[in-house]
Amino acid sequence: MLIPNEIKIGILGAGGKMGMRIGANLKKLPNEIFYIENAEAGMKRLEESGMKVSALEKVTSQIDFIILAVPDILINKISTEVVPNLKPDATVILLDPAAAYMNQVCIREDLHYTVVHPCHPAFFKNQPTPEGHNDHFGGISGLQDIVSTHWKGSRDKYKMACNIVKEMFAPVDQVFEITLYQMAFLEPSIVEVCGLTLTSMFKELVEETDNRGIPRDVAMSFLLGHIRIGLAIFLLESNPASDAAMTAIDYGKARIIKEDWKKVLTDDSLHEVLTKMLKIGNKDD
Repeated sequence: MLIPNEIKIGILGAGGKMGMRIGANLKKLPNEIFYIENAEAGMKRLEESGMKVSALEKVTSQIDFIILAVPDILINKISTEVVPNLKPDATVILLDPAAAYMNQVCIREDLHYTVVHPCHPAFFKNQPTPEGHNDHFGGISGLQDIVSTHWKGSRDKYKMACNIVKEMFAPVDQVFEITLYQMAFLEPSIVEVCGLTLTSMFKELVEETDNRGIPRDVAMSFLLGHIRIGLAIFLLESNPASDAAMTAIDYGKARIIKEDWKKVLTDDSLHEVLTKMLKIGNKDD
């Protein structure tokens, strides 16, 4: 076992969507796991799943590795309340780069900090089990990679944090180590500001086929199949697109996408969108 049995792990926000997923995996370990939750609905979910709720104030000083499975906008407030009470040499694991990149995390020099995020099961990744094909999010049966950042503190603590992360996001294939800036550029700039913005249009495209009387199952099959081959053409470079397809693509890009769209990939835009996402400076929060 790569994680010594004596290591104690805490999940803050254990009753939330992410907390429940990672808690179900960490529950399989022989280690003592503290499931920390203060929302009634979350506590009920934990109890129904056989995970005993721990009171934060009673276990904080015992935790060796604490996972902050809470919304990004709460990281500043929660870390300010929790971090001062952690025991020396503890490790804080953040599940998203946003708060760390924007300096919204309470820092102690005698603690260690690791930032991680799942890649989610990739479109072209071979899944070893039939169930893996239906686990689109990952963490149940879908094989996925994860990205990680050794942000602050001991390299050995970072490596142990990665061992824990591999268990909580299991099954995991590769763990990629990148910088905090690189992770923040990937999310939100690449996958949310750009990637998900474009893919969110697919729902509207299907609705347009509804309006024209095309059966939804036909439209979905046709669209998803062509998305798959499009990804293979442009990302895997498996086959070139036809001349006619490139003409249609150029026509669409000229009418849908602004010529200066790459401005959203600048560092200034990254800072701007993260400020909005974390509601930094919002007097109402």
